[in-house]
Amino acid sequence: MVFAFSFLRERYLRHLQKPHEGYVTSSIWSSLRTSYSSLFKKDIWLIGKNSQQDFWRDNWLGVPIFELLGISDYLDYPLQARVSDFIHEGRWVLDVCFRARFPDLCFRIDRIAISPVVNSLVWANSRDGRVFCKTAYSQFLCDIPQVVWLPTKDCFYRSGFQLASRCSICGVSCESANHFFLYYPLAIALWEAIFLAIQQRVSTETWQFFFLQAMSISFSEQVRILWKVAIHVVIWGVWTACNQWIFEGKSVDFRSILSLVWHAISEANRLDIGCMHNCMDNLLILRHFGLYGRPFKAPVIKSVIWSPPALDWIKVNTNNADMGSPGIDGCGGIFRNCKVFVKGCFAIPLGHVFAFEAELLAASLAINFTYKYG
Repeated sequence: MVFAFSFLRERYLRHLQKPHEGYVTSSIWSSLRTSYSSLFKKDIWLIGKNSQQDFWRDNWLGVPIFELLGISDYLDYPLQARVSDFIHEGRWVLDVCFRARFPDLCFRIDRIAISPVVNSLVWANSRDGRVFCKTAYSQFLCDIPQVVWLPTKDCFYRSGFQLASRCSICGVSCESANHFFLYYPLAIALWEAIFLAIQQRVSTETWQFFFLQAMSISFSEQVRILWKVAIHVVIWGVWTACNQWIFEGKSVDFRSILSLVWHAISEANRLDIGCMHNCMDNLLILRHFGLYGRPFKAPVIKSVIWSPPALDWIKVNTNNADMGSPGIDGCGGIFRNCKVFVKGCFAIPLGHVFAFEAELLAASLAINFTYKYG
């Protein structure tokens, strides 16, 4: 990623590390220019020996000094100092006049430790300073709106557009997301069919409350996938039916959309994702959709032959139990002599650790107890 940043800086940025004013012939230029502040202001230099970073323009303080002091671009030429010009024998050496003029800035600079190793460019929002594609992508997720916007008339009205507030289909209620997907007769019939199939009922008071309650229902993994598919297909079917009526004058039959929902659920079940719970509720839900369940595999019982230790020796067997890796874990062990008599045992919770750590800790604790109690 450091090479990628260096390439982008040389290709698309000016000498003041700002995007070019004009247009650059490139397929990524338009997107790069709009996302510059999010992309290039996440990296920071760790100061080490022989630091050749620009003292004024590079980000080694958290914010470039050029921006921190509000220095004009016209002062570009006289300010050509490097960070190494202000370091002597591993200590910061700043001019007396500079300290008197900017005491707060100098205090921040003095607090920066100078590493004996070579300086490096790190990602500010990463634990270890390294940046991966997943880390960089996660920085842009915060810009995605959390509320889904639909072009209904109530949304247009709140945005300043003066439109008729009546629904174009029924002509009675106000056109809104709640009306389209919860109170519209076609939507009511579809939701009733889905609720009957899953043997659950969700409140249809508001659209937001409907989603929160629908996602909080506890299902098995197999039924949960089918439930999410049903919600998405019903929303898509109702929206498509409304658009066909408004723009094409075509009416969509309830049976055709319900058949589409059932077909999508059947296709989703073919992905073989997750298993059902071994209970009648899951079995009845799947039978209502005309699907077969995927039960969990039966546990395999294996015979274990315990080999006793040699005469006058004690043998310890350790094991761990976890709920995922990493997850809540614990370990334990049992001490036996050559006559299979139990000489001692231990069981200790470990908290949130990896399974491999639990195995190592179990062995380490067994050695510690052996040394302590002989």
